[in-house]
Amino acid sequence: MARGLIGNMVSEALVGLDLVFTNDVSSQYSSALSSGFSFLCIDLFHPKSIVEDLSVTSGGPDPRSDLAYEKNGKSITKSLVGKVSTTIDVDADIISIRQSGAQLLMKELSWAAHLGLPAVIIRVNRPTSPNLARLLINFIRGEYTPIKIWLVFPMVINFNSSNEMENKESTPDELFCSPWHWWLNLSTMTADISDALGIVLEIPNDLPNESVISRWFSEPVVCLLIDTQLFLTNSKGYPVLPKSHQYIINRFFKVLMSSHTFLLMDIIKRFCYL
Repeated sequence: MARGLIGNMVSEALVGLDLVFTNDVSSQYSSALSSGFSFLCIDLFHPKSIVEDLSVTSGGPDPRSDLAYEKNGKSITKSLVGKVSTTIDVDADIISIRQSGAQLLMKELSWAAHLGLPAVIIRVNRPTSPNLARLLINFIRGEYTPIKIWLVFPMVINFNSSNEMENKESTPDELFCSPWHWWLNLSTMTADISDALGIVLEIPNDLPNESVISRWFSEPVVCLLIDTQLFLTNSKGYPVLPKSHQYIINRFFKVLMSSHTFLLMDIIKRFCYL
């Protein structure tokens, strides 16, 4: 039986599967459970319909039927995490894109709340996101159904001359390219709803230096995002993570689970479903 994503404090990590896209939620849910995963991350709306409706000021694209989130007549939404469309940009420089993005974002968040999903994932791609902060505050304050907002941040942005940049004294331009500072900026603007926010930290293939890694330990990281391409095959033919990544993940487990700040610590593995 699948465990709910948000529940009582547990002493183990739940492993979820992040799907790029799926037409059949129920069958993918069953497949994920049979493979040992505890929850599934799915798109809330069809990506193609979002792209086609970015310039539309009407109701926007239509979501799946409620029946798509049932298995044998029972709801599976407590084991699902919704993903907001990555094409939505509510802080775009172009007013029309910003306005249509805000409309679509609120529609997707409202749909996730209607389904009763425990959490929704939003990827943050900008150093400053004032409009996103405003929309999230309005949504959380006006929503009666408890729901968590998981914000995806890369641990670090890798540049061609990353080693040189890490060794140089920080400048405003460099801080502008630091995801940790993106989070600090957004968390300051959303301080009133901090209990509803969590960080999904994307672990890179090439780990940064210790100073970059350690500053994330004091932040509300609820989930680690790991690309399946990072896994290696050991001598027995089983997939394993590099030892350096195993060490970092174990450190996150110890810090976050011992603090009792968050209910669950999850790892999402990503693969492309065709």
